[in-house]
Amino acid sequence: MRLNALQALRLLSRTANPADGRSSLLILTDTGAALVDEVIPAQLAFEDALLAEAPAWAVEALVDPLRALTSVWEQGRGN
Repeated sequence: MRLNALQALRLLSRTANPADGRSSLLILTDTGAALVDEVIPAQLAFEDALLAEAPAWAVEALVDPLRALTSVWEQGRGN
């Protein structure tokens, strides 16, 4: 499981969820947060480069469906 590997690398910590005792709460460690801060700019640059290669009409066609998916996801999380 990928989470076990991240935990073994001390990039996240896992504790039992006190609300139900079955699920886990995952928290990035300081090392994990630093890694995220390091890689996110490179990932965003990569995505920008990919989108720059796509025709404008294709990118525009994705805007509304992606907004709808984001809205559903955020509602499901109670945001």
